[in-house]
Amino acid sequence: MSKFRFNWGWGIVVTMLLFVALMGYTVYLTFQNDYILESDTYYQDTLEYDKVMQAEVLGNTLFKDQFWNADTLGNIRLSLPMKVDSVHCLLIHPENSAFDRILNVLHQENKLLLRFEEIPNEGMLWRVELSAFIGANQALLRKRWKH
Repeated sequence: MSKFRFNWGWGIVVTMLLFVALMGYTVYLTFQNDYILESDTYYQDTLEYDKVMQAEVLGNTLFKDQFWNADTLGNIRLSLPMKVDSVHCLLIHPENSAFDRILNVLHQENKLLLRFEEIPNEGMLWRVELSAFIGANQALLRKRWKH
């Protein structure tokens, strides 16, 4: 009986078998994943995202040269280049969404008054989402504001 010798032919076979086993294990692992990025409403979600991006582009042009300087009460006065129909402002709390607030905004023609005086001054860094509606178009500005 001859003694088994490990030569280059057997090395290739062992390497190929290990490669196939590794690829099979990789395929097995991919089937075990739960793909949370899949959505049944992908197209509708994309349309909503496109609306938000379009609103941000319009917001960047509408609020482009605005300086946010607070008066003695903490309110912000803005003068926009065009008349807006309605305004909505949301303050998003940095730590707890239960503390999110809708900020009272007074508007007349193209003048806005963000009434921060209604909120206690806590030195908190809020995220402000200011939406101005001009006809059917929405202009969105997202900004961080310390109050």
